[in-house]
Amino acid sequence: MKKKSTIKWIAEFASIHKKTYVFSVIFAVLGVFCALTPYFLIGNMVKELLNGRTEFSYYLNQCLWLALFWTARVLFHAASTTLSHKATFHVLSTIRQRVCDKLYKLPLGYVCDTPSGSIKNVIVERIDSIETTLAHILPEFTGNLLGPVLVIIYLFTIDRRMALLSLVTIPIGLACYMGMCIGYEESYKNTIVKTKALNDTAVEYINGIEVIKAFGKAESSYEKFVVALHGITMNMKEGTVNALVGPSGSGKSTIAKLIAGLWDVKEGAVSIGGVDIREMPLEEQNRMIAYVSQENYLFDMTVRENIRMGNPKATDKEVEQVAKASGCYDFIMQLENGFDTVVGGAGGHLSGGERQRISIARAMLKNAEIIILDEATAYTDPENEAIVQSAVAKLVQGKTLLVIAHRLSTITNSDCIFVINGGEVSASGTHDELLKNSKLYKNMWESHISVKDRIEKGDEVCA
Repeated sequence: MKKKSTIKWIAEFASIHKKTYVFSVIFAVLGVFCALTPYFLIGNMVKELLNGRTEFSYYLNQCLWLALFWTARVLFHAASTTLSHKATFHVLSTIRQRVCDKLYKLPLGYVCDTPSGSIKNVIVERIDSIETTLAHILPEFTGNLLGPVLVIIYLFTIDRRMALLSLVTIPIGLACYMGMCIGYEESYKNTIVKTKALNDTAVEYINGIEVIKAFGKAESSYEKFVVALHGITMNMKEGTVNALVGPSGSGKSTIAKLIAGLWDVKEGAVSIGGVDIREMPLEEQNRMIAYVSQENYLFDMTVRENIRMGNPKATDKEVEQVAKASGCYDFIMQLENGFDTVVGGAGGHLSGGERQRISIARAMLKNAEIIILDEATAYTDPENEAIVQSAVAKLVQGKTLLVIAHRLSTITNSDCIFVINGGEVSASGTHDELLKNSKLYKNMWESHISVKDRIEKGDEVCA
């Protein structure tokens, strides 16, 4: 298939508002006509005056017509630019929505590797640059083509000297331009403020792309990230609790993201019930899996809206019920506006533990059959750890659970523990089996117990 050019893409978007642009061009042409007509009237007045015509009524009548045409020119120009700008801003809005939809479907690897400023530049500045072409050049250039041609022809039919004297309009034009600059500084500051707000929103969208994908994944490939794996074979039975453990950088989170469908495999497959997840309808895949990461990203919306992302159809009552079940109802009600409190960019108005509990509430509301917890309680303070653990326990009841945890004591009762090392499964089994058969797991367990004992005794632990 032949790739569309930029001009064709713009033309396609603009065609949606074709009628508006047509009327804008028509008004621009009429405006040019009304702008030129007074010069014809003035020419006739000068001609009549040279021929000796002196009655005042004639010249008064011509001046009235001159004023009428000039007023009409201003009105037609205003109508033309209003229509073109209205259509253009709708076009820019549509393009931005399409770009965000495209970003939603891009490989996560591309999004993570590309500086957010570069993506913001595309979403904001580069799309904004289209405005001049559609809102100004299209109607004004088309209409103003008539102006120079008609003026030059007319002036030279009268007198060459008259054509030269027309250059006197240049300083008048400059004076008008200076008048347009009045209030420029205030308007420019307003533009900067609005543009910054738009940029912040775009950057927030980019930073939260993983959460967006977790609750509505895209039909795309993430092959680039499957370097952080080889020879992976894992089988998790329905309704069981499974855990991934191993050194940092061994590939645990990558496996979790592959199962969640956030990334795609280069070779092999991830199957649920014997069906390759790449062959599942996106809606079905999204419904079956809930993914809670250690990042716990929240959007600059209300608490209620952040929780409702787990199930957009949930009622306010259901949102509040799941908040109670996840242990975050009490602290939410203590916020300034309760569930209608805006959490700030990336949830910055809340503590790490509060963000985690809201993320768990969001996952609980989704009520998916498969739960993936990627260090979901990593940043919980000791005071709230019991609350979060209780919420997690309610979340996974009757579900198939996959958990990544560095605190080995939290996964000792798992049905199966997979030890990941160097991008492969080095061992698997229950806690007792691994203590006997896996040297790596035994060393990790002994280190964990040693640190835990020292903390409980109040000894200083240096990392």
